[in-house]
Amino acid sequence: MVSKHVHLLIMCALRMN
Repeated sequence: MVSKHVHLLIMCALRMN
């Protein structure tokens, strides 16, 4: 589902920050 993809993107963004 797209939800999973969005969750991964958010996690990645948080790690980058």
